[in-house]
Amino acid sequence: MASQIVICRSGYSSLMDLVTLNKKAILIPTPGQTEQAYLAKRSLERGLFWVQSQENLNLKEAIEKVRQLKNPESWFFKKNGLGVVIQKLLESI
Repeated sequence: MASQIVICRSGYSSLMDLVTLNKKAILIPTPGQTEQAYLAKRSLERGLFWVQSQENLNLKEAIEKVRQLKNPESWFFKKNGLGVVIQKLLESI
């Protein structure tokens, strides 16, 4: 994938794909999807991805913010190891 920044929903599969592809992302949770809102919030708190709501999307701001983040692969694989991270995510749901 040639893109530097991905804009997508914050579903679990999307997050795992972003990490596997080592892509920075702007997450936009689907309104009314509590699991997506939760995963987006946790990702933002950990500095993994940038999050904005669909109603208040400011693409210029989002791109500036996401460029400041580390690539997700370095956060997941180098800091904690994949197994530890997956276990923490599963425990937090």
